Amino acid sequence: MFIPNSNNQIMPNPYGGATGFSNRMPGYFVSLNIEKIEVTKALDAYRESEKYQNMYVFNKDQRDIIFNQINKDGLILKFTQDQNGNLLILKILECNDDDKDKEKHEIIYKALINDIKELSSGKYSTHVIQKLIDVVDENYLDEIANKLGVYINMEFFIDNPNSNRVIQNLINRQKKENNDKIFKSINNFSKFANDKYGCYIIIAILKNCTDNCYNAILQKSCENIVELFKDNGNYIIKFFLESEDKDKILDIIYPVLKGNIYELSKDKKAVFVVKEALKFGNENQRKDIINELLELNTDKEDPLIYLSKHQFGNYVIQDLLDYCEPETLKKVIKRIYSDPNIKKDNFGKHICDKIEKINFLKEGMFNDIIPGNHF
Repeated sequence: MFIPNSNNQIMPNPYGGATGFSNRMPGYFVSLNIEKIEVTKALDAYRESEKYQNMYVFNKDQRDIIFNQINKDGLILKFTQDQNGNLLILKILECNDDDKDKEKHEIIYKALINDIKELSSGKYSTHVIQKLIDVVDENYLDEIANKLGVYINMEFFIDNPNSNRVIQNLINRQKKENNDKIFKSINNFSKFANDKYGCYIIIAILKNCTDNCYNAILQKSCENIVELFKDNGNYIIKFFLESEDKDKILDIIYPVLKGNIYELSKDKKAVFVVKEALKFGNENQRKDIINELLELNTDKEDPLIYLSKHQFGNYVIQDLLDYCEPETLKKVIKRIYSDPNIKKDNFGKHICDKIEKINFLKEGMFNDIIPGNHF
């Protein structure tokens, strides 16, 4: 059963397509000396693009010839948007050996800056814009931010995974104070934080912002915590729970968790919050979670058994077993095995496997309550 990994932060796509050729580069590419090159062929096919990438990377004498033709013919923008041509532009941006390379980067920047917002969301051009932000002189970052409109309308960047990656690159590189401004431009925090891409922009800001902005995001998250639990915003809560401020956020989260553990444990996304609360909570907080499930009465099935057989809840029970005191653990195991079919269930069998491992490590402490021969 697949559960989304909250650490799967949306990161920039790998740059370029012709990778892994450095150790098998044909010698003639290095020594090749061509006065005129029809660079437009790079748009024809992947192999043509790969050829000119290799020439550009391995034969420095050819760099000016290749680049000057692209620039002279006004092809930088066209190549940037092309399936094959964008790979050559990426290689040009990746080469940073001397001042001449940096001059080429600046020319590319000037050729693309006025269209950068549209290019950021393009299928192929987004790779170039991501790389451009990584290598361009930091003095240009303010202009990039303004052209993208990140201080005016951030909603533009939550609908497209490509432009989202571009914004993460910008946030990673620019000054903390400017990232504060990006956060202030987000009008509907709950909607933005719960977006499948927006949540990662918030996390990127948290990693590179001032203390005042960090605390403002924490406050906004707490104000909307119930909504965030059950949507993509739970990744933001998880980020806080794994940060140095986890004690601070736990004090806020536990009162909200209380009375809702059972329902949250059944939710595909909120289950992460319950698991993190068990992991990082203090002794009393963990006891509260465990006791809530032990003491809860429902009109239907025993909550412990129900969660043990639930596609998401079983993950909570597996963690819960790690944090129970011996006497409480005995009660939990007895309750779970009160269902004679627990081992036949697709998810329940994982719980049983976990219990048997615990029993083995504790030298058969629970032999008397586990059905069958164990230890």
